[in-house]
Amino acid sequence: MNYNLLRLPILMAVTCLALIASASSYAAELVIQGTYQGTNLYIQNSADESGNFCIERITVNDKELKTPSASAFEIDLSYLEKNTDVTIRIFHRSGCEPKILNPNAIKQKSNFAFTFTEATPALITWKTTGEVADSYFVILKREHSEWKEYGLVYGKGSGKHNAYEFKVVHHSGENLYQIQYVRPDKATELSPVVDYMAELEQVSFFPQRVSKMLHFSREVNYMVMDKYGKVVMKGTAKEVDCGELQSGSYHISYDNTSGKFFKK
Repeated sequence: MNYNLLRLPILMAVTCLALIASASSYAAELVIQGTYQGTNLYIQNSADESGNFCIERITVNDKELKTPSASAFEIDLSYLEKNTDVTIRIFHRSGCEPKILNPNAIKQKSNFAFTFTEATPALITWKTTGEVADSYFVILKREHSEWKEYGLVYGKGSGKHNAYEFKVVHHSGENLYQIQYVRPDKATELSPVVDYMAELEQVSFFPQRVSKMLHFSREVNYMVMDKYGKVVMKGTAKEVDCGELQSGSYHISYDNTSGKFFKK
């Protein structure tokens, strides 16, 4: 998407990002608070059918700036030193909301922390403090030399101490997990890596030529891919119904290993 970009110099510094809607003499207000990270801030400014732009007024640390009539503009922060506190207030019309195109340019101050993480034979457990509302957690698992999303848990939104657990199925040998905390502005924080050694026999599957059912030696996470690498089935099970698959060769990933089978 192409925008007319106008440089809008500001006189104070920016450090951390918080987006807050509040009541004012204008229809709505967007507040950006944080620390400058060395990159200019880009703001998208929509217009209605009559050509009236969404943003009506902007202040930086209570100093009013000239508001450009443009679909997007750049707040030039290049002259600022990093890690300088700032508060930018964007007053806008009702029925619209300005969009920060690069929110990571302003780092949000956070009191969040992981205080405990552990893997057990059936669960990943963790404790936190300093959460904000509308945040969530992504459970990541290291498989085939890549970190992959394994599950999602919605946060409790309380800044006090919170505890969570998530059911997992380990593969044989070493299992590596990590918890990613995601705030509403999409900024993230990662937990320490959680290591669990599962003393389990390597999973096997049969038959190699499948008419309908594919069987594993125990319950396992699996993913079936066609000859082009497209994922056609995935889940956690001991038996997989392959009756709907078309005839041909398939790759299967399971228990941190892989193999092939032929669907009759």
